[in-house]
Amino acid sequence: MICYNVYGLTIASPFKTQLLVEAEPGEVDVYLRASEIPEQIDDYSQGKTFRSNGKQFLFPPIGNEPGFFVESPSSILVDAVPGRDDRSVFPRLLRSVLTAINYLRGRLVFHASSVVIEPLGVVAFLGRSGAGKSSLAHQFHESGEKVIGDDLVVVQDGRVCWSPPVLRLRPPSLNRDALPDKCEKRVIPLSAPQGGPLEVGLFCHLCRKIGEPELEELEGLIKARLLRRFLFRGGLLRGLSDSSDINSAFVALLSSVPVLQFRRDCAQPLKNNASFLRSELRSRF
Repeated sequence: MICYNVYGLTIASPFKTQLLVEAEPGEVDVYLRASEIPEQIDDYSQGKTFRSNGKQFLFPPIGNEPGFFVESPSSILVDAVPGRDDRSVFPRLLRSVLTAINYLRGRLVFHASSVVIEPLGVVAFLGRSGAGKSSLAHQFHESGEKVIGDDLVVVQDGRVCWSPPVLRLRPPSLNRDALPDKCEKRVIPLSAPQGGPLEVGLFCHLCRKIGEPELEELEGLIKARLLRRFLFRGGLLRGLSDSSDINSAFVALLSSVPVLQFRRDCAQPLKNNASFLRSELRSRF
């Protein structure tokens, strides 16, 4: 077994990957084991790619990706196939499967990228695919700020748990603002942060416009609906038998953390928009 750190959890795995940081031997939060997985689970509700009985999740195989069975918040079974390439295990594990684990543990998972911007703390960029979350995070990374989450951001007790230590960018976004719909992403390694989880300073929703960039703070129902819209794999939440911990965590976060909307000027280089956003955030907060 190899231990890895991911989303603030220590995972013991028989599979190897270079996408994660190996952890020092110690207490394990989640065990990953190769085993036969059930074809069905009793009293289940069904999503597009999973089945759940409220406390367990079954993810049937898809294409070359193996099936997974989340039998508890601390145990994941991976469909055992002789000769399986270890690399096929991790793409789905790091997204849907560990999202289910995090929801079972009462943690919030957002479709976002996150950067530490002093003195604000962690700023999480929300947005649809292609909105520029990773590209904007890369601009801050180039300026010396630390990126601690790309694409998925896990929050527990108002603090962000560090994500897998890579920043994924479509190649053209390294040099210009345009993002194609279909293109392989380039992986940029990131250094591990020192210390424990950092507090969420604010959420920033990204959208585009032509003209001067604008930054607006959202309030009330608009704020709540937008933040809930970017909870990752919302169907998994509906598969929980008891979502009271998740709801309590969401309400606490909503009442304590600002949510802003950043309309960036898509006619200007992303670097200019990042400079504007950094200056505005520091002057307002």
